[in-house]
Amino acid sequence: MAANLTILFIRHGESYANHEGIFNGQKHDAGLTDLGKKQFVDIGEELMVVPFSQVFCSRLKRCVESAEVIQDICSVPITPTSLLNEVNFGKLDGMPKHHPDYSSQYQHILEHWHNHEFDVAFPEGENYNDIITRFLTFVMKAQHNGDSVIVAVGHTVFMRTVIWGLSANRPQTIDDCFVDNGHMSVLTYNNERNYWQLQIHNAPIDTSIIDQLAIEEL
Repeated sequence: MAANLTILFIRHGESYANHEGIFNGQKHDAGLTDLGKKQFVDIGEELMVVPFSQVFCSRLKRCVESAEVIQDICSVPITPTSLLNEVNFGKLDGMPKHHPDYSSQYQHILEHWHNHEFDVAFPEGENYNDIITRFLTFVMKAQHNGDSVIVAVGHTVFMRTVIWGLSANRPQTIDDCFVDNGHMSVLTYNNERNYWQLQIHNAPIDTSIIDQLAIEEL
């Protein structure tokens, strides 16, 4: 990996599944609401002063549509990749969040991960190790252009698992790593120290946050 790497991890805009309270993984591929599109118009305008050469995104519709807004505003290409797809929740995918099986099974899996039982998977889905491996593979491939700043549009459970799993200064639980629609968490990596750090967490992308990034000389 590069000696100094900064990843701007942005969660996609509000999707129809978010609006309807559906647990939205890989199979239930909902697009953006009007609010979700508006969120990324504002994000694209703020990102115009950030030095990045392309925007990476998952291959799922809600992320591609979000990245396309940034593409139009910032005049950068988008690179969809399945390595950034949301976690494969297996049988839970597409389930209403008020369904009793959703809350019990979802929290049960996270409890196993907190206890370092990383091979425990969602029913017919992915486990913790699958997610971390996907992310690290993405990082290695994304650096081929030599960029020190990577903009990636992704998903909340994937993002919070990576933040909790890799950050030396991580929040206490995976749920504490939650990222809202259209919000950003920033991870930095120092190759010499083999050290991931969470610099900014679940912040709206506005002038104050962009100024903070500029101060840190991305």
